[in-house]
Amino acid sequence: MALDYDQTTAAVRLDQKQALITAVYRAGAADEVGWLEWKSHLDLTERRSFFTIAKAVLGFANRMPNRALRSAEGHGYLLVGVEPGQARGIEEIDSVELYRKLEAYLGSDIGRLCQPTVVPVDLGNGLVNVLLVDVEPPQWGDPIHVLRKGYHDVAAAAVFVRCDGRTERATPEDMDNLSERARRAPQQVRLSTTVLSGVPLQPVDQGPKARQSWLALETARCHASLHSPTPPADVADRAGTSSGSAAIADILAQVRQNSLGLNRDPRSRDQYLRDVTHHVEQCEKEMPRAVRRAAAIRLSPLALRVTNLTDLNLADAEIQLYIPGAVEAVHPRTQTANESLTGFPSPPKPFGTPTSALFPFQTSIPQDLIPGGLIGRAPAYAPFRPDIANGGSTTITFPLGHIRPRRHADSEDIVVIVSAPAPSPITATWSVTCSNHDTVITGSLELTVADAPVSLTDLFEEVPRGDRQ
Repeated sequence: MALDYDQTTAAVRLDQKQALITAVYRAGAADEVGWLEWKSHLDLTERRSFFTIAKAVLGFANRMPNRALRSAEGHGYLLVGVEPGQARGIEEIDSVELYRKLEAYLGSDIGRLCQPTVVPVDLGNGLVNVLLVDVEPPQWGDPIHVLRKGYHDVAAAAVFVRCDGRTERATPEDMDNLSERARRAPQQVRLSTTVLSGVPLQPVDQGPKARQSWLALETARCHASLHSPTPPADVADRAGTSSGSAAIADILAQVRQNSLGLNRDPRSRDQYLRDVTHHVEQCEKEMPRAVRRAAAIRLSPLALRVTNLTDLNLADAEIQLYIPGAVEAVHPRTQTANESLTGFPSPPKPFGTPTSALFPFQTSIPQDLIPGGLIGRAPAYAPFRPDIANGGSTTITFPLGHIRPRRHADSEDIVVIVSAPAPSPITATWSVTCSNHDTVITGSLELTVADAPVSLTDLFEEVPRGDRQ
Protein backbone atom coordinates (compact mmCIF):
# COMPACT_ATOMS: atom_id res chain seq x y z
CA MET A 1 0.00 0.00 0.00
CA ALA A 2 1.14 3.58 -0.63
CA LEU A 3 2.58 5.71 2.15
CA ASP A 4 -0.34 7.55 3.79
CA TYR A 5 1.43 10.87 4.36
CA ASP A 6 1.38 14.27 2.66
CA GLN A 7 4.73 14.01 0.91
CA THR A 8 4.75 17.71 0.04
CA THR A 9 5.06 18.71 3.71
CA ALA A 10 8.04 18.53 6.06
CA ALA A 11 7.54 16.86 9.45
CA VAL A 12 8.42 19.73 11.75
CA ARG A 13 5.90 19.70 14.59
CA LEU A 14 5.50 16.81 17.00
CA ASP A 15 2.13 15.82 15.54
CA GLN A 16 3.61 15.78 12.03
CA LYS A 17 6.48 13.57 13.17
CA GLN A 18 4.03 11.21 14.86
CA ALA A 19 1.94 11.16 11.68
CA LEU A 20 5.02 10.20 9.64
CA ILE A 21 5.91 7.38 12.05
CA THR A 22 2.31 6.13 11.94
CA ALA A 23 2.36 6.22 8.14
CA VAL A 24 5.51 4.05 8.09
CA TYR A 25 3.96 1.61 10.54
CA ARG A 26 0.94 1.26 8.22
CA ALA A 27 2.97 1.22 4.99
CA GLY A 28 4.12 -1.65 2.84
CA ALA A 29 7.64 -3.02 2.72
CA ALA A 30 8.22 -1.50 -0.74
CA ASP A 31 7.15 2.03 0.23
CA GLU A 32 10.62 3.26 1.25
CA VAL A 33 11.31 6.31 -0.92
CA GLY A 34 14.16 8.66 -1.71
CA TRP A 35 13.45 11.02 1.18
CA LEU A 36 12.61 8.38 3.79
CA GLU A 37 14.43 5.39 5.30
CA TRP A 38 13.57 3.23 8.27
CA LYS A 39 15.31 0.69 10.46
CA SER A 40 13.28 -1.74 12.55
CA HIS A 41 15.84 -1.73 15.35
CA LEU A 42 19.37 -0.60 16.11
CA ASP A 43 21.30 -1.31 19.28
CA LEU A 44 22.46 2.14 20.31
CA THR A 45 25.19 0.68 22.47
CA GLU A 46 27.09 -0.54 19.38
CA ARG A 47 29.39 1.44 17.07
CA ARG A 48 27.80 -0.22 14.04
CA SER A 49 24.46 1.45 14.80
CA PHE A 50 25.94 4.96 14.76
CA PHE A 51 27.83 4.21 11.54
CA THR A 52 24.51 3.06 10.01
CA ILE A 53 22.79 6.29 11.08
CA ALA A 54 25.68 8.44 9.82
CA LYS A 55 25.68 6.63 6.46
CA ALA A 56 21.97 7.40 5.99
CA VAL A 57 22.46 11.04 6.98
CA LEU A 58 25.29 11.45 4.46
CA GLY A 59 23.16 9.90 1.74
CA PHE A 60 20.34 12.39 2.36
CA ALA A 61 22.78 15.32 2.67
CA ASN A 62 24.43 14.50 -0.67
CA ARG A 63 21.23 14.71 -2.71
CA MET A 64 20.82 17.25 -5.49
CA PRO A 65 18.72 20.23 -4.30
CA ASN A 66 16.30 20.28 -7.24
CA ARG A 67 15.43 16.61 -6.74
CA ALA A 68 15.26 16.85 -2.96
CA LEU A 69 12.72 19.68 -3.13
CA ARG A 70 10.20 17.44 -4.86
CA SER A 71 9.27 15.82 -1.53
CA ALA A 72 8.94 16.88 2.11
CA GLU A 73 10.18 20.40 1.29
CA GLY A 74 13.66 18.97 0.72
CA HIS A 75 14.03 17.21 4.08
CA GLY A 76 15.22 13.62 4.47
CA TYR A 77 14.13 11.35 7.34
CA LEU A 78 15.63 8.30 9.00
CA LEU A 79 13.36 6.46 11.45
CA VAL A 80 14.86 3.96 13.89
CA GLY A 81 12.57 1.63 15.85
CA VAL A 82 9.69 1.28 13.42
CA GLU A 83 8.94 -0.54 10.19
CA PRO A 84 5.74 -1.58 8.38
CA GLY A 85 3.64 -3.56 10.83
CA GLN A 86 6.16 -3.48 13.69
CA ALA A 87 7.34 -0.86 16.20
CA ARG A 88 10.01 -2.09 18.62
CA GLY A 89 11.17 1.41 19.47
CA ILE A 90 14.61 2.24 20.85
CA GLU A 91 16.26 2.13 24.23
CA GLU A 92 16.57 5.35 26.15
CA ILE A 93 19.70 7.32 25.25
CA ASP A 94 21.04 10.64 26.46
CA SER A 95 20.87 13.30 23.73
CA VAL A 96 24.42 14.50 24.49
CA GLU A 97 25.73 10.97 24.11
CA LEU A 98 23.78 10.57 20.87
CA TYR A 99 25.29 13.71 19.34
CA ARG A 100 28.81 12.81 20.53
CA LYS A 101 28.77 9.38 18.93
CA LEU A 102 27.31 10.67 15.65
CA GLU A 103 29.82 13.53 15.60
CA ALA A 104 32.66 11.02 15.29
CA TYR A 105 31.34 10.02 11.83
CA LEU A 106 29.72 13.26 10.68
CA GLY A 107 32.09 15.91 12.00
CA SER A 108 31.54 18.97 14.15
CA ASP A 109 28.93 20.47 11.80
CA ILE A 110 26.42 17.73 12.64
CA GLY A 111 23.97 20.37 13.87
CA ARG A 112 23.81 21.89 10.39
CA LEU A 113 23.33 18.49 8.76
CA CYS A 114 20.62 16.91 10.88
CA GLN A 115 18.46 17.07 14.00
CA PRO A 116 17.97 13.72 15.81
CA THR A 117 15.00 13.58 18.20
CA VAL A 118 13.25 10.84 20.14
CA VAL A 119 9.52 10.87 19.33
CA PRO A 120 6.98 9.12 21.60
CA VAL A 121 4.08 7.66 19.65
CA ASP A 122 1.17 5.33 20.35
CA LEU A 123 0.58 2.90 17.49
CA GLY A 124 -2.12 0.93 19.25
CA ASN A 125 -0.02 -1.03 21.76
CA GLY A 126 1.06 1.74 24.11
CA LEU A 127 3.74 4.40 23.80
CA VAL A 128 7.03 3.57 22.07
CA ASN A 129 10.02 5.83 21.48
CA VAL A 130 11.20 6.17 17.88
CA LEU A 131 14.39 7.93 16.87
CA LEU A 132 13.66 10.41 14.06
CA VAL A 133 16.68 11.97 12.33
CA ASP A 134 15.68 15.00 10.27
CA VAL A 135 18.30 15.80 7.62
CA GLU A 136 18.24 19.42 6.42
CA PRO A 137 17.44 20.14 2.74
CA PRO A 138 20.59 20.25 0.58
CA GLN A 139 21.47 23.60 -1.00
CA TRP A 140 23.38 24.69 -4.08
CA GLY A 141 26.91 25.50 -2.94
CA ASP A 142 26.98 22.78 -0.28
CA PRO A 143 30.29 20.88 -0.06
CA ILE A 144 30.50 17.14 -0.60
CA HIS A 145 29.72 15.54 2.76
CA VAL A 146 32.10 12.68 3.58
CA LEU A 147 32.49 10.09 6.30
CA ARG A 148 34.81 11.55 8.95
CA LYS A 149 35.82 8.26 10.55
CA GLY A 150 36.25 4.85 8.96
CA TYR A 151 34.38 1.76 10.01
CA HIS A 152 35.71 -1.75 9.23
CA ASP A 153 36.24 -1.87 5.46
CA VAL A 154 34.79 1.60 4.83
CA ALA A 155 37.59 4.15 4.96
CA ALA A 156 37.28 7.73 6.12
CA ALA A 157 36.31 10.25 3.39
CA ALA A 158 33.90 7.75 1.83
CA VAL A 159 30.97 9.42 0.04
CA PHE A 160 27.43 8.05 0.20
CA VAL A 161 24.41 9.07 -1.90
CA ARG A 162 20.71 8.31 -1.84
CA CYS A 163 19.50 6.37 -4.87
CA ASP A 164 16.06 4.81 -5.44
CA GLY A 165 15.29 4.35 -1.76
CA ARG A 166 18.76 2.98 -0.95
CA THR A 167 21.97 4.54 0.42
CA GLU A 168 25.01 3.52 -1.62
CA ARG A 169 28.63 4.49 -2.30
CA ALA A 170 28.95 7.36 -4.76
CA THR A 171 29.82 6.54 -8.36
CA PRO A 172 32.11 8.75 -10.51
CA GLU A 173 28.98 10.30 -12.04
CA ASP A 174 27.65 11.05 -8.56
CA MET A 175 30.94 12.76 -7.71
CA ASP A 176 30.64 14.91 -10.83
CA ASN A 177 27.13 15.97 -9.82
CA LEU A 178 28.23 16.78 -6.27
CA SER A 179 31.18 18.79 -7.57
CA GLU A 180 28.78 20.74 -9.77
CA ARG A 181 26.52 21.31 -6.75
CA ALA A 182 29.46 22.72 -4.80
CA ARG A 183 30.40 25.06 -7.68
CA ARG A 184 26.85 26.37 -8.06
CA ALA A 185 26.94 28.53 -4.99
CA PRO A 186 23.80 30.65 -4.93
CA GLN A 187 24.49 34.15 -6.17
CA GLN A 188 23.03 36.86 -4.02
CA VAL A 189 20.21 38.51 -5.94
CA ARG A 190 19.16 41.86 -4.48
CA LEU A 191 16.06 43.72 -5.60
CA SER A 192 13.96 46.69 -4.60
CA THR A 193 10.22 46.90 -5.23
CA THR A 194 8.42 50.24 -5.23
CA VAL A 195 4.97 51.49 -6.17
CA LEU A 196 5.11 53.27 -9.51
CA SER A 197 1.51 54.54 -9.53
CA GLY A 198 -1.95 53.90 -8.15
CA VAL A 199 -1.67 54.92 -4.49
CA PRO A 200 -3.42 55.82 -2.35
CA LEU A 201 -5.78 52.95 -3.12
CA GLN A 202 -9.36 54.17 -3.41
CA PRO A 203 -11.71 52.18 -1.14
CA VAL A 204 -15.23 51.42 -2.32
CA ASP A 205 -18.18 51.40 0.08
CA GLN A 206 -19.91 48.13 -0.72
CA GLY A 207 -21.68 47.67 2.61
CA PRO A 208 -25.39 46.80 2.94
CA LYS A 209 -26.40 50.44 3.48
CA ALA A 210 -24.47 51.57 0.40
CA ARG A 211 -26.08 48.89 -1.73
CA GLN A 212 -29.58 49.66 -0.50
CA SER A 213 -28.98 53.37 -1.05
CA TRP A 214 -28.07 52.83 -4.72
CA LEU A 215 -30.95 50.39 -5.25
CA ALA A 216 -33.35 52.94 -3.74
CA LEU A 217 -31.98 55.58 -6.11
CA GLU A 218 -32.47 53.27 -9.09
CA THR A 219 -36.01 52.52 -7.94
CA ALA A 220 -36.76 56.26 -7.64
CA ARG A 221 -35.42 56.89 -11.13
CA CYS A 222 -37.74 54.24 -12.54
CA HIS A 223 -40.72 55.54 -10.54
CA ALA A 224 -40.18 59.10 -11.77
CA SER A 225 -42.14 58.43 -14.95
CA LEU A 226 -45.21 57.60 -12.87
CA HIS A 227 -45.34 61.24 -11.80
CA SER A 228 -44.78 62.75 -15.27
CA PRO A 229 -48.06 62.18 -17.16
CA THR A 230 -48.13 62.83 -20.90
CA PRO A 231 -51.21 64.30 -22.60
CA PRO A 232 -53.39 61.70 -24.33
CA ALA A 233 -52.90 61.39 -28.06
CA ASP A 234 -56.44 62.61 -28.83
CA VAL A 235 -55.83 65.89 -26.91
CA ALA A 236 -52.69 66.56 -28.87
CA ASP A 237 -54.52 65.80 -32.10
CA ARG A 238 -57.34 68.20 -31.28
CA ALA A 239 -54.85 70.90 -30.46
CA GLY A 240 -53.18 70.40 -33.81
CA THR A 241 -56.26 70.93 -36.05
CA SER A 242 -57.97 74.17 -37.01
CA SER A 243 -61.36 72.49 -37.45
CA GLY A 244 -64.00 73.39 -34.92
CA SER A 245 -65.69 70.07 -35.32
CA ALA A 246 -64.81 67.53 -32.59
CA ALA A 247 -65.98 64.71 -34.82
CA ILE A 248 -63.58 65.67 -37.58
CA ALA A 249 -60.76 66.01 -35.03
CA ASP A 250 -61.48 62.55 -33.66
CA ILE A 251 -61.46 61.06 -37.15
CA LEU A 252 -58.18 62.78 -38.01
CA ALA A 253 -56.55 61.59 -34.75
CA GLN A 254 -57.66 58.02 -35.36
CA VAL A 255 -56.35 58.11 -38.93
CA ARG A 256 -53.03 59.54 -37.75
CA GLN A 257 -52.70 56.86 -35.04
CA ASN A 258 -53.47 54.06 -37.44
CA SER A 259 -51.15 55.38 -40.15
CA LEU A 260 -48.22 55.99 -37.79
CA GLY A 261 -48.80 52.93 -35.61
CA LEU A 262 -48.89 54.97 -32.41
CA ASN A 263 -50.55 53.42 -29.36
CA ARG A 264 -50.60 54.18 -25.71
CA ASP A 265 -48.41 52.20 -23.25
CA PRO A 266 -50.16 48.83 -22.96
CA ARG A 267 -48.78 48.30 -19.43
CA SER A 268 -50.91 49.07 -16.43
CA ARG A 269 -49.44 50.93 -13.48
CA ASP A 270 -49.23 47.72 -11.44
CA GLN A 271 -47.52 45.89 -14.30
CA TYR A 272 -44.96 48.66 -14.57
CA LEU A 273 -44.29 48.52 -10.81
CA ARG A 274 -43.74 44.75 -11.06
CA ASP A 275 -41.29 45.33 -13.93
CA VAL A 276 -39.39 47.85 -11.82
CA THR A 277 -39.24 45.47 -8.85
CA HIS A 278 -37.87 42.70 -11.07
CA HIS A 279 -35.30 45.08 -12.56
CA VAL A 280 -34.05 46.19 -9.13
CA GLU A 281 -33.81 42.56 -7.97
CA GLN A 282 -31.66 41.74 -11.01
CA CYS A 283 -29.45 44.74 -10.30
CA GLU A 284 -28.95 43.55 -6.73
CA LYS A 285 -27.80 40.14 -7.99
CA GLU A 286 -25.42 41.76 -10.46
CA MET A 287 -23.99 44.23 -7.92
CA PRO A 288 -20.63 42.45 -7.20
CA ARG A 289 -19.95 42.02 -10.92
CA ALA A 290 -21.00 45.61 -11.61
CA VAL A 291 -18.54 46.88 -8.98
CA ARG A 292 -15.72 44.99 -10.69
CA ARG A 293 -16.71 46.24 -14.14
CA ALA A 294 -17.02 49.87 -13.08
CA ALA A 295 -13.87 49.78 -10.93
CA ALA A 296 -11.87 48.35 -13.84
CA ILE A 297 -12.78 51.48 -15.81
CA ARG A 298 -12.98 54.12 -13.09
CA LEU A 299 -10.31 53.41 -10.46
CA SER A 300 -6.65 54.32 -10.92
CA PRO A 301 -4.59 51.17 -11.57
CA LEU A 302 -1.65 50.05 -9.46
CA ALA A 303 1.76 49.49 -11.05
CA LEU A 304 5.03 48.28 -9.51
CA ARG A 305 8.67 48.85 -10.38
CA VAL A 306 11.23 46.12 -9.65
CA THR A 307 14.87 47.26 -9.72
CA ASN A 308 17.79 44.84 -10.11
CA LEU A 309 20.45 46.06 -7.66
CA THR A 310 23.11 43.57 -8.75
CA ASP A 311 25.33 42.84 -11.76
CA LEU A 312 23.37 39.65 -12.49
CA ASN A 313 21.01 39.10 -15.39
CA LEU A 314 17.54 37.99 -14.30
CA ALA A 315 15.71 35.92 -16.91
CA ASP A 316 11.93 35.42 -16.99
CA ALA A 317 11.48 37.29 -13.74
CA GLU A 318 8.08 37.57 -12.13
CA ILE A 319 6.80 39.17 -8.95
CA GLN A 320 3.97 37.79 -6.86
CA LEU A 321 2.13 40.35 -4.75
CA TYR A 322 -0.13 39.28 -1.88
CA ILE A 323 -2.55 41.89 -0.51
CA PRO A 324 -4.47 40.78 2.61
CA GLY A 325 -7.90 41.85 3.74
CA ALA A 326 -11.18 42.50 1.94
CA VAL A 327 -9.44 43.12 -1.37
CA GLU A 328 -9.80 41.88 -4.93
CA ALA A 329 -8.06 42.75 -8.16
CA VAL A 330 -9.27 43.13 -11.75
CA HIS A 331 -7.64 43.96 -15.04
CA PRO A 332 -8.10 47.62 -16.02
CA ARG A 333 -10.35 48.31 -19.00
CA THR A 334 -11.28 51.18 -21.28
CA GLN A 335 -14.98 51.73 -21.79
CA THR A 336 -15.82 51.37 -25.46
CA ALA A 337 -18.66 52.85 -27.47
CA ASN A 338 -22.10 51.33 -26.87
CA GLU A 339 -20.79 49.54 -23.76
CA SER A 340 -22.43 49.75 -20.36
CA LEU A 341 -20.21 50.93 -17.55
CA THR A 342 -21.70 48.51 -15.06
CA GLY A 343 -23.36 45.80 -17.12
CA PHE A 344 -26.61 46.20 -15.21
CA PRO A 345 -29.73 45.12 -17.13
CA SER A 346 -31.56 47.97 -18.87
CA PRO A 347 -34.40 49.45 -16.80
CA PRO A 348 -37.99 49.18 -18.05
CA LYS A 349 -39.03 51.83 -20.54
CA PRO A 350 -40.60 54.81 -18.69
CA PHE A 351 -44.23 54.41 -17.90
CA GLY A 352 -46.37 55.96 -20.62
CA THR A 353 -43.97 55.16 -23.46
CA PRO A 354 -46.08 54.34 -26.55
CA THR A 355 -45.39 51.27 -28.61
CA SER A 356 -45.46 50.84 -32.36
CA ALA A 357 -48.18 48.60 -33.80
CA LEU A 358 -46.78 48.69 -37.31
CA PHE A 359 -43.14 47.98 -36.37
CA PRO A 360 -43.16 45.66 -33.36
CA PHE A 361 -39.43 44.84 -33.56
CA GLN A 362 -36.72 45.53 -31.02
CA THR A 363 -34.74 48.70 -31.48
CA SER A 364 -31.46 47.10 -30.43
CA ILE A 365 -29.15 46.05 -33.24
CA PRO A 366 -27.26 42.77 -33.02
CA GLN A 367 -23.60 43.46 -32.27
CA ASP A 368 -22.44 41.36 -35.18
CA LEU A 369 -24.19 43.81 -37.52
CA ILE A 370 -22.55 46.90 -36.01
CA PRO A 371 -19.41 48.10 -37.84
CA GLY A 372 -16.22 47.25 -36.00
CA GLY A 373 -15.40 50.90 -35.42
CA LEU A 374 -18.48 51.41 -33.26
CA ILE A 375 -17.76 48.75 -30.68
CA GLY A 376 -14.60 47.83 -28.84
CA ARG A 377 -12.42 45.18 -30.38
CA ALA A 378 -11.21 42.23 -28.34
CA PRO A 379 -8.03 43.08 -26.44
CA ALA A 380 -4.83 41.89 -28.05
CA TYR A 381 -2.91 39.07 -26.37
CA ALA A 382 -0.53 40.49 -23.76
CA PRO A 383 2.36 38.17 -22.78
CA PHE A 384 2.91 40.11 -19.54
CA ARG A 385 -0.75 40.22 -18.47
CA PRO A 386 -0.91 39.71 -14.68
CA ASP A 387 -2.54 36.60 -13.26
CA ILE A 388 -5.11 37.21 -10.52
CA ALA A 389 -6.19 34.87 -7.71
CA ASN A 390 -9.02 36.43 -5.67
CA GLY A 391 -10.44 34.81 -2.58
CA GLY A 392 -11.05 37.08 0.38
CA SER A 393 -7.62 38.59 -0.22
CA THR A 394 -5.82 38.73 -3.54
CA THR A 395 -2.61 37.38 -5.02
CA ILE A 396 -1.37 38.95 -8.25
CA THR A 397 1.47 37.51 -10.31
CA PHE A 398 3.14 40.04 -12.61
CA PRO A 399 5.44 38.65 -15.34
CA LEU A 400 8.38 41.06 -15.75
CA GLY A 401 10.50 39.42 -18.44
CA HIS A 402 14.26 39.99 -18.55
CA ILE A 403 15.82 42.47 -16.11
CA ARG A 404 19.35 43.53 -16.97
CA PRO A 405 21.96 44.37 -14.32
CA ARG A 406 21.27 47.68 -12.55
CA ARG A 407 18.09 48.17 -14.58
CA HIS A 408 14.42 47.95 -13.71
CA ALA A 409 11.19 46.49 -15.05
CA ASP A 410 7.71 47.94 -14.60
CA SER A 411 4.69 45.74 -14.12
CA GLU A 412 1.50 45.93 -16.11
CA ASP A 413 -1.34 47.89 -14.52
CA ILE A 414 -3.81 46.21 -12.19
CA VAL A 415 -6.86 47.65 -10.44
CA VAL A 416 -7.11 46.87 -6.72
CA ILE A 417 -10.60 47.12 -5.20
CA VAL A 418 -10.48 47.70 -1.45
CA SER A 419 -13.75 47.34 0.45
CA ALA A 420 -14.39 50.15 2.93
CA PRO A 421 -13.68 50.50 5.76
CA ALA A 422 -10.03 49.57 5.31
CA PRO A 423 -6.85 50.20 7.35
CA SER A 424 -4.14 52.44 6.00
CA PRO A 425 -1.58 51.42 5.11
CA ILE A 426 -2.17 47.84 4.01
CA THR A 427 1.01 45.78 4.34
CA ALA A 428 1.42 43.67 1.21
CA THR A 429 4.12 41.04 0.77
CA TRP A 430 5.97 40.23 -2.43
CA SER A 431 8.29 37.56 -3.77
CA VAL A 432 10.37 37.60 -6.94
CA THR A 433 11.72 34.58 -8.80
CA CYS A 434 13.56 34.13 -12.08
CA SER A 435 14.43 31.14 -14.23
CA ASN A 436 18.23 31.39 -14.09
CA HIS A 437 18.73 31.67 -10.31
CA ASP A 438 17.53 29.19 -7.70
CA THR A 439 16.42 31.77 -5.17
CA VAL A 440 13.35 33.61 -3.95
CA ILE A 441 13.64 37.27 -2.99
CA THR A 442 10.95 38.49 -0.62
CA GLY A 443 9.89 41.75 0.93
CA SER A 444 6.94 43.87 2.01
CA LEU A 445 5.24 46.92 0.57
CA GLU A 446 3.13 49.57 2.30
CA LEU A 447 0.03 50.49 0.26
CA THR A 448 -1.71 53.61 1.54
CA VAL A 449 -5.51 53.81 1.37
CA ALA A 450 -7.49 57.02 0.85
CA ASP A 451 -9.59 58.23 3.79
CA ALA A 452 -12.85 58.89 1.92
CA PRO A 453 -14.44 55.88 0.20
CA VAL A 454 -16.14 56.02 -3.19
CA SER A 455 -19.88 55.50 -2.99
CA LEU A 456 -21.63 53.10 -5.33
CA THR A 457 -23.59 56.04 -6.75
CA ASP A 458 -20.37 57.82 -7.75
CA LEU A 459 -18.81 54.60 -9.02
CA PHE A 460 -21.80 53.70 -11.20
CA GLU A 461 -22.56 57.22 -12.48
CA GLU A 462 -22.12 57.52 -16.23
CA VAL A 463 -19.73 60.45 -16.74
CA PRO A 464 -17.84 61.12 -19.96
CA ARG A 465 -14.10 60.68 -19.54
CA GLY A 466 -13.41 64.28 -20.49
CA ASP A 467 -15.60 65.52 -17.63
CA ARG A 468 -13.88 63.53 -14.87
CA GLN A 469 -11.52 65.21 -12.46
